[in-house]
Amino acid sequence: MEDEFVVCPSCGTRIKAGREFCLRCFGPLPTPERPVRPPIWVSLGLSESNVQVIAVVVVAIVIGLGVVIYKTAPPDVDDTSVPVAATPAARPAAPPVAPPATTAAPVPDTVASSVGFFDPIVAAGPMMLPSDVAALDAKRAQFESDLAKSPDDVSLLNDLGVALDRLGRQADAVPRFERALALAPDRWRVHSNLAHALSAQGLWDRAILEYREAVRLKGDDYLSQFTLGTTLHKKGDDQAAVAELQKATKIAPNEAEGHLWYGVSLERVGRRDDAVQEFRRFLALQPNAADGDRLRAHLEALGVDKP
Repeated sequence: MEDEFVVCPSCGTRIKAGREFCLRCFGPLPTPERPVRPPIWVSLGLSESNVQVIAVVVVAIVIGLGVVIYKTAPPDVDDTSVPVAATPAARPAAPPVAPPATTAAPVPDTVASSVGFFDPIVAAGPMMLPSDVAALDAKRAQFESDLAKSPDDVSLLNDLGVALDRLGRQADAVPRFERALALAPDRWRVHSNLAHALSAQGLWDRAILEYREAVRLKGDDYLSQFTLGTTLHKKGDDQAAVAELQKATKIAPNEAEGHLWYGVSLERVGRRDDAVQEFRRFLALQPNAADGDRLRAHLEALGVDKP
């Protein structure tokens, strides 16, 4: 009979009388002894669908805030050098550490405007999540603790410098690398790491000296040779960059970025035909590169056939 059922005031479902809660929405049901107070959204004139829409909007806002936090996490600084034994070499005393530059030294306008093309950008490592940054900072703290017990440990000094560099604290990393080199001047890897920290501060001349020393100690290390060439390019010395980047492409002919940077420097010094060949080698190695379409458009603008 009709009086054996009640209607749920929350969702409208007919439920057998005598139950305290709706089997569908778990809302309270009316009883003869206790009238049921409708849900707050009913009092506000909202339907259940309105409440669901509001919940979706709140979830979207929370997700958006999470994305903003992720995007603003500190970037990773790649350190791909590998330690190997090297022939000892004498090293002069390190010059005083210069104060960190607030911005990288710009390339002179006369050089930057001489080509009307673009400077390639070496892809950075994957962006570190906040948890990764916290883990790296914990390692940094451990290295500092270990160094307090063994202040002359070259490996610890280098590891601490790398951690500081990756955390964006290049000015703090530099004296650690310099201390390591004062104890062991033949460590080509430390020279390369020091050069990276100096370059990140726009200290091009000092960075170039350190990269040259790393190359002298370890002539077949592609990364040191390549970054020597790119640092010369960033300084605006493309004549010197051409020679160093050519060496890099010979050490590792299948490394596409070497050909791209080599081509840009060749074009800057007026060797257009040679530059075109390097651009084509880059596209052959990385046909789907992010800068591929822009590079193809540039080749067409130069009046050469599509590669």
